[in-house]
Amino acid sequence: MVQTSTRTLDAISSLRDSFELHLAADRSPKTSKIYLQALDHLIAHLEASGMPTGTRAVRREHVESYFAKRREAVAPATLSIEFRALQQFFRWAAEEDEIDRSPMEKMKAPRVPDSPVPLVPADAFLKLLKTTTGPEIVDRRDAAILLMFFDTGIRRGELAALKLADVELKDRLAYVTGKGGHTRAVRFGAKTAVAISVSASLTATPTARNSGSARTDRSASVPSAR
Repeated sequence: MVQTSTRTLDAISSLRDSFELHLAADRSPKTSKIYLQALDHLIAHLEASGMPTGTRAVRREHVESYFAKRREAVAPATLSIEFRALQQFFRWAAEEDEIDRSPMEKMKAPRVPDSPVPLVPADAFLKLLKTTTGPEIVDRRDAAILLMFFDTGIRRGELAALKLADVELKDRLAYVTGKGGHTRAVRFGAKTAVAISVSASLTATPTARNSGSARTDRSASVPSAR
């Protein structure tokens, strides 16, 4: 028997603002937006399907019906993200005593099949690298950027956030801060080390350039095309 959806005092929508504040405390704005969108989609599904919208009334089968519907519309990776988002919402609601236990407590996350990222052919990369052989500072910068990407596979945002202090040219290591604030070490090749060194020396502080010194500002960013 289909249940008619009715607005209740403990409706999921009434907790949205509080959940948003909770997310703002330790999640990035982008992550918060994704989580809230998933919550909005669930609310819309429950209302459209005539299912309970009260936080305490939502059961596992209601959430499962949402994912069954979404599986037809989004990629597996997106479905997995939405699963974690709603899991976080119901876990938070339980911690706040809005519900006794999460309806997702024993649900298993959707499986995301492996999807290897296509590799850039070596000849295509070399052709791109040849566009950075000019004498200008921007050419040296671009060469360092391309070589760092090619050697390490780091994300664009991770490279943009790198500082010279995060790079050890002698050991050819860069300490990259990724998602969640986690830092990891990535290794790059000798050509990349040379490219970073040359670019850094060309963008040295005015004092260093005038004195002929190769000293650079270690707090400066690694050459980045932001």
